[in-house]
Amino acid sequence: SVSFARFFNMSQWGNMMKTFEEILKQKKLILWQRIAVMKEDAHDNWLRALGKNDFSHSASVASNLNRLVPDNVKEKFDPGEIFVLLYAVYLHDIGYLIDKKNHEKSSYEGIPQNFLKYKLNNAYEARAVALVCYGLASEKECPLGKISERHGVAGLSDNPLDLQFLAALFRLADEIDNAYTRVMGYPEQKESVRQC
Repeated sequence: SVSFARFFNMSQWGNMMKTFEEILKQKKLILWQRIAVMKEDAHDNWLRALGKNDFSHSASVASNLNRLVPDNVKEKFDPGEIFVLLYAVYLHDIGYLIDKKNHEKSSYEGIPQNFLKYKLNNAYEARAVALVCYGLASEKECPLGKISERHGVAGLSDNPLDLQFLAALFRLADEIDNAYTRVMGYPEQKESVRQC
């Protein structure tokens, strides 16, 4: 088992680290409630059949995000950005159900097409989440620099959301969780190695 504690110096935080969910709950309770309902559905339904990319993988990615971002920086996130980021955590691998080789693109296309299934209010929210998820694709397929830095979603936030930053941060958190399988040479992970 790989321990990332030494890289993140987590010992200094102990139990004091705030999570994105806690901050969202404090800032905008209704968005946090929507995340809680979605997480339960993800756990009970769409993430059940994904093997290594199941609910526990998503929970690990969320944990990595909490460790990567200091509390004082988390506090500066717009509630809409936290909402989109947390939604991406639990939806980013649903494309595996359609196409294992191109799951990032399948997730990107499937989220807006099925936004009600995933408990999103509208296609605009779904597009924001899908763009952050698509940031996990290769740089050739989805260059982070092409993702919007000022994406408006009425009803989610009064401010534009920096989806480019969220996608970059999300890419790091996902790579940290999957890195051990990619470097250890597991044959079943051969297709998982990122080609940039």
